[in-house]
Amino acid sequence: MKIKIGLVGLGEAVQALHMPALEQLRDRYEVTAVADASRETTDYIAETFHIPHRFYDADELLCSDTVNAVILCSPDAYHAQQVQTALQNGKHVFLEKPAALCLEDLEDMIDVAEKHRDLTAMVGYVRRYADPFRKLKQLLAEDPRPVEYLRCRTLVCEAPFYLKQTRGIFRGKDISPEMISEGKQLRTEQMKKALGENPSDALQNTYTYVNCSGVHILSAVRDLVGSPKRVARSFATNEGKRIAALLEYDNFMGVFEYVNDQSVAAFDEAIEIFQGNRKFLLKFESPYIRNLPVTLEMTETIGLENKKTIFGPWYTDNFRNELIEFANCITNKTSPMTPLADARADLLLAQEIAQKSID
Repeated sequence: MKIKIGLVGLGEAVQALHMPALEQLRDRYEVTAVADASRETTDYIAETFHIPHRFYDADELLCSDTVNAVILCSPDAYHAQQVQTALQNGKHVFLEKPAALCLEDLEDMIDVAEKHRDLTAMVGYVRRYADPFRKLKQLLAEDPRPVEYLRCRTLVCEAPFYLKQTRGIFRGKDISPEMISEGKQLRTEQMKKALGENPSDALQNTYTYVNCSGVHILSAVRDLVGSPKRVARSFATNEGKRIAALLEYDNFMGVFEYVNDQSVAAFDEAIEIFQGNRKFLLKFESPYIRNLPVTLEMTETIGLENKKTIFGPWYTDNFRNELIEFANCITNKTSPMTPLADARADLLLAQEIAQKSID
């Protein structure tokens, strides 16, 4: 039986990333309902994709019997309330990252998920569902030698450049000023919980970029080598849009780099790990161009020779992979690889990187 799924928050992520993946998974999913704060956007998506039910209030969809699972791509500040409403109304939840803006909200979601353990609730850490990432995780686990050093980076500014040339994003212009103000106020309250009273704009920007975008690579690194003991140093410039952090682990150091305001329209996201006489390099491709080939490169120094092994290429779509995981968890009643509780360590790390940047 197909999973009847509803989409909440019909912006760029849904239009460019999730809908194409769902179209490839018609044997598993039937999109039966959509909801967005913009009536124009809701109508456009419902009519374009022939979706039978449309709602102009997210809670109405979350309480509706037209769906038994939801993908939440709504603004971050609404995640906690919507996740809890969905679970309390018997809906499986796929939540786009970041899971939350503050730890208190995340813990509330985790508590509700624990009370509804018959339902799947997972976070969309899409890099961790990439096939080359899974291969890297396997290779590291098979070798008992410790990791000696790592580098990870995210340099992003490519989305508008690619989307204008591939598929445009419909953006309704009818959201009321009152609703926009409500969202800003809710976000402000959550930022205070995360960063303290009166956080500077630079601090909020740094935290937002790490927690909402850099979290992709940081979550992937954590899955490979665990969480760092502490952030030894952190530095941010350009109002928090350029960030570098030195991460201290038990027996090695790691470097995290994030840039979001470069003038070159390019996507450069990678993990580099040194282990014994070998080095792994995994470079991700932009999610806005689907099915680009991705490889995993391993370089081994043996005597006076450097031997290079290339695994792949893989052409699979990571968004499709994570939605397959979501469907499998619902159908087989198994736990997802990225449950809500998995996001706790990433949120705390993002807070530490941001706070250390102003110390």
